Amino acid sequence: MTSDRTTLVAERPSGVEVFRDGSTEWEACERALAASGVRLPLPHRAGWAGARRGVEALLVVLRSANSSCATAIGVHAAASRAVPGFHLLRVERFGEAVPHALRPAAVAALAEVARRRPRVLRLSVEVFSRDGEARARFADLLTQAGFTRAASTRNWDRTLALDLQPSESDLFASFSATVRRTIRSGAKLPVQVRSIEDRRLGDRMEALSRETFARTGARYQALWDWGGVVELSQRIPDASRLVGLFRTDGTGPDTLLGFAWGVWNGESVSYFAGASSRPSDLQGVGIAHPLFWDLIVWAKRAGATWFDLGGVTAGTARSGDPVGGISDFKRLFSKETVAVAEDWVLEPYVLPARLAAVVRRGAAWLGPLTSRLRPRGPTAHRTSPPERAGAGGRPTGPVNRSPNLLFRLVAADAVAPALRALGRGLVSIFTLHRFANPEQGVVGHDPAALRDQLAYLRRHRYRLLGLTDVLRLIEDDGGDRKAPAVAFTVDDGYAGFARVAPIFAEYDCPVTLFVTTGFVDGQLWLWWDRVRYLFEHAQRSSFRLGLGSEHRSYQWATPAERAGVKDDVIHRLEWVDAPEREAAIIALSEQLDVELPTKPPPAFAPISWDDVRRTASLGATFGPHTVTHRILSLAPDQACDWEIQESYRRLRQETDACIPVFCYPNGERRAFGQRELEAVQRAGFKAALTTLPGYIASLSRGDGGALARFALPRFPFPDDRPHLVNVVAGLSRLKRRLPRLHRGALRRGLNSA
Repeated sequence: MTSDRTTLVAERPSGVEVFRDGSTEWEACERALAASGVRLPLPHRAGWAGARRGVEALLVVLRSANSSCATAIGVHAAASRAVPGFHLLRVERFGEAVPHALRPAAVAALAEVARRRPRVLRLSVEVFSRDGEARARFADLLTQAGFTRAASTRNWDRTLALDLQPSESDLFASFSATVRRTIRSGAKLPVQVRSIEDRRLGDRMEALSRETFARTGARYQALWDWGGVVELSQRIPDASRLVGLFRTDGTGPDTLLGFAWGVWNGESVSYFAGASSRPSDLQGVGIAHPLFWDLIVWAKRAGATWFDLGGVTAGTARSGDPVGGISDFKRLFSKETVAVAEDWVLEPYVLPARLAAVVRRGAAWLGPLTSRLRPRGPTAHRTSPPERAGAGGRPTGPVNRSPNLLFRLVAADAVAPALRALGRGLVSIFTLHRFANPEQGVVGHDPAALRDQLAYLRRHRYRLLGLTDVLRLIEDDGGDRKAPAVAFTVDDGYAGFARVAPIFAEYDCPVTLFVTTGFVDGQLWLWWDRVRYLFEHAQRSSFRLGLGSEHRSYQWATPAERAGVKDDVIHRLEWVDAPEREAAIIALSEQLDVELPTKPPPAFAPISWDDVRRTASLGATFGPHTVTHRILSLAPDQACDWEIQESYRRLRQETDACIPVFCYPNGERRAFGQRELEAVQRAGFKAALTTLPGYIASLSRGDGGALARFALPRFPFPDDRPHLVNVVAGLSRLKRRLPRLHRGALRRGLNSA
């Protein structure tokens, strides 16, 4: 990762800087503060964004007069769903770690960042402190800076507090006899409390979380990448502890019965999240009791003054409160209820904030109405296949077919000119993979839907660009950007591309196919297709999958169960490096008694080099997608370089329509890093594409450093028009209005900083 460093102001105590997660400056500031006795809360530490889905992290640093780090605040950015193209900023656990003398400057710095960074819809700050006077002082400072208090908190505003000043033995003795007995009973059962250190248990923790929420009737939101939380806890053991209760009489991920996560806040530790199962053969075991005790002991040894039990409601199990039983459980450890948090909100620009509010209210109002209007039985909407996130075949991107009236209105031709104006300056790149072919049983994008989408874009004068045009926009700082622009890419190199290339040509729309050269050369067929073939032709209905030290048994009795097993196996193999994955597929072939053909059947076949050259004559261009579709971040250095360089050499050997743009297999954030960015640059490419959603617009200003062009974002292509328009229009016409409307207010804010 490269540093995103911008000096914003020069004010007491010295100045403010902003760094991206992964920068050396962020880590250096953490070390400097730790050396001075300041341990930042976990949400302000480098790597937090790797555990939280859908966010990027920034560090706002206040410098002292001698340029050293005086304090720092972690800020997390997420894309707004209400107003595409805008961002929501969030600060959590703001309070305990901020020195008293620097609190005014810290609040001013946060407001400054929100007003200076482009397209910030809202900044929300969670003030977290057990001290009521401290919260009141923060409230005064935030009010002066233009914040308003939110009606509710995102996490919790009241909690149960446990004073950690007593000794560990005295703390244990303060619990009821039932709690003490339950904690001790684990020694007599085949269970063990230990830290969770294997990121492959992330799927198990996700399953436990869903199970726990289902028991309470609450809606589960998949906010956390639990594998990322495992890695974060291993890297920052003084600020994060992830502990589990494991069975000792079995093997595999199902031996994890429950887990609890503790988070350092600056002076205290919070129980932040957890979940558990209810095994039928271990009815007497208390799963959560020993996990809470482990976190309490860790908190005390880490230097926390008190332990936050993670929020509490006023209800009980008998009052009808869905989580009253959980609150009752927490009351076994403490009876002291305290106010602890408030959320404060700053909306730098009034117009987009009001628009977002209208969209939210409209969606809330239309929800019940559209549920009544939804047709019974099969709908008339086209069913789009899951857009493959890398190789696994799991759904990503906007493929929801809900007949929401708000989205239908967006798709109307009558509003298209206004929406195109809203999207001025935006450049969207779409990625597609397979195209439907019912004769071969291929599920994919509907060519008729593609033709309809291209017709809409041409009819309403969106600019349809090739990737070389996008590169020129980046290189000349944007050029002529009066109309929103759209570019299309197709990944992997399946034969179906030859059937749809004429559709792109029909609408004079450039398209780039990213080719897995070993696939087209006939050296291999793509690994997830081989797994699918094995399940489609399986002669047996059970097998055992071994990956490293983990072994998992599968069996099925119905086609639906077989499909579920297939999807799970593909998911587990996706993040296994090629040699181990190949061995697993060979073992699977033997156990299912299926012989894999040397060449892929027609449903899984690649495009031919002759068709590459034929479609090039229609205007298609081509870029390398490695030789074997190996996830580069898992490969050794030499193999990584070879995959990049050899695929580029082979593609240029076969066609003059090869462009200097690379495409990372899988393309998720963990599929590439600094090493891969530099390797692509060394190989002579001018840019590289990911599957991270986002617009190209900001990159033309140089945001993200010299390597930013080697991690360009792409949106998954939606087959329905409302979601297409939602992306390409971006609702960003406010972008050009806001500076005029708020220039005076911004100038006043800067002068007062």
